[in-house]
Amino acid sequence: MGSNKINSVKVSVYGKKYNISGEASRGDIIRCARYVDEKLEMLLGGRDYPVTADILTLTAMNIAEDLYKLKADRDEALEVIKEKDKEIEGYNKLWNEAKDGFRNARQEYVGAREEILSIEEDYEAVKQNAVELDAENRLLKERVKELEEEIDHLKNTNLQMQLFIPPEFEDIDPESAAEIERTKKVIRSAGYSRNRRNSRHNKKSRG
Repeated sequence: MGSNKINSVKVSVYGKKYNISGEASRGDIIRCARYVDEKLEMLLGGRDYPVTADILTLTAMNIAEDLYKLKADRDEALEVIKEKDKEIEGYNKLWNEAKDGFRNARQEYVGAREEILSIEEDYEAVKQNAVELDAENRLLKERVKELEEEIDHLKNTNLQMQLFIPPEFEDIDPESAAEIERTKKVIRSAGYSRNRRNSRHNKKSRG
């Protein structure tokens, strides 16, 4: 923040004393006086010439030349800084794009990983279901086999219980057919009773 304080400094320029006052700091005033003194030394070569208006004009021209050189150097430096700023802006843009790309890639990776985990869970569920279905299938095959054995047993039993009917009796009237059925029932009952008696007899004999 600037200050309105006036500083007064005694300086020496080419052998003469001057009292310089200004808002600049004491250090800046002294440095300026030394700079002017150096320019006068360069122009006069240390000779004891009076500091005339022409000498002061030449000194001011030299100082102005230095100032313009500094200004040109500053402008050139500013141009370089602008170019560097553009390069930095380009690098920042590339960096931001790279960060966005990395962020998107990370999100895609997380999504892919979640999808893989979901697929693995589905696979485990399907595998478990397949195991259960395989076990159920084995049980069903065993049950089918048991039923087939029962059917075979019933077929054999039915064949054993059927009576042989000669071909000439195949085409008979309903009354005769009913009579044959009654006869078959009597024979079956008689065979069943005989089997029971034989069974009881065998038990007694063994006893």
